Amino acid sequence: MKVAAISYFNNLFSEQPCNVSYDCIPLPFPYLEESETTDLCKEVSEKGVRTGLFGIGGLKAPRLDGYPAIFFQNQWNICKEDLFKLRVDSFRLRMFLAVLNQTLITLVVKVPMAFVPSRQIQDNIVVAQEVLYKFKIMKGMKGCIAWKIYLTKAYDKLQWNFIRSVNDKTCIGSALVNLIMWSITTVQYRVVLNGDYQVNYSKSRVFCSNNVKEGDARCIANACGSPLTKNLGKYLGVLFIPGRVTNETYTDVIEKVQQRPTAWKCDSISLAGRVTLNKVVTLALLVYTM
Repeated sequence: MKVAAISYFNNLFSEQPCNVSYDCIPLPFPYLEESETTDLCKEVSEKGVRTGLFGIGGLKAPRLDGYPAIFFQNQWNICKEDLFKLRVDSFRLRMFLAVLNQTLITLVVKVPMAFVPSRQIQDNIVVAQEVLYKFKIMKGMKGCIAWKIYLTKAYDKLQWNFIRSVNDKTCIGSALVNLIMWSITTVQYRVVLNGDYQVNYSKSRVFCSNNVKEGDARCIANACGSPLTKNLGKYLGVLFIPGRVTNETYTDVIEKVQQRPTAWKCDSISLAGRVTLNKVVTLALLVYTM
């Protein structure tokens, strides 16, 4: 099992063979002014180290040993000399201890597609339901298809050579570029950033309107590389319901509500308390469109 797991993730996160020319980077490329480059390469001060440390969220990105930034912030008077020496040595040698790159970081997409300012999440659900309802009543020679795409997690997909080329064009100096490259090439974590989404075609689904011939639907599904389906499952936690709602449609929601009280110690709760807890649980559940 260990060998299989290591082999799987090695293949998943290894560099894909491709011929890429970095000459396509547009020119003139944005670059730093000489004064800005000088500021980046100047000697590190104790004040700068303190500013950087206290700029980290107290409980953000804890190390593998479990010590978050708040520990070092609270003990600054004790550990400041060691931290400052470590920082100075890192800039002087243009590298730092590899153990410092062992961290646990999970970054989420900054601009998720489902959440748009001034738009509620229910609006997306209503639009999707209306589209599928249109599929249900569609007639005539012109049909439509819906392709529900399953996106894999966005891990880092940038090649190291590309990052170096971009840094070189910013004219920040070879010493600082080497330090940046050292920090990212010796990292021992997976960052959910710097990458584009990738489609998992096997988990994606193709849904066709009623006026699309069965043979045409199969051809479209084969071209998309995803199975043909009559049920697209859930979108934003809500079932796609192209047809009429029946008693079985939301059976799973009812079961979830019924399972909650079984985990409570009802012997010590009065009847009024149980009713109150039931109301709180049902209010906390996602609002399902009926």
